[in-house]
Amino acid sequence: MLPSITFTCLLTLLAGTPQSLALPLNTRNNAPSWQNACPAAVDGLISGIKINILAQQGERNATEALQAIEAKNPVDMTAFAAGKAVLVNDIMFGMTIRRYNQVIALRFME
Repeated sequence: MLPSITFTCLLTLLAGTPQSLALPLNTRNNAPSWQNACPAAVDGLISGIKINILAQQGERNATEALQAIEAKNPVDMTAFAAGKAVLVNDIMFGMTIRRYNQVIALRFME
């Protein structure tokens, strides 16, 4: 599991007003102008991406651990249930991080 302080910082960034996270658009091709982006928003998205990568690594590790449990004969159902709970928790955490990253990215487009 990732440190809660990092997750808290990401949530704090998301609590900002859309205006504070808005990214000016380049009028020539209506593309985001990253050079003029709010530094906190850019840093928040960068942090969110890094947290997502760690979350995906956790999901992969939990999946591999669960596969190792399933490969044993007989399967230890207590270990399987515990491993499954870890995997589900990691997946839910990853989904939450990806949802927040999408919110930050969409605010860039406002």
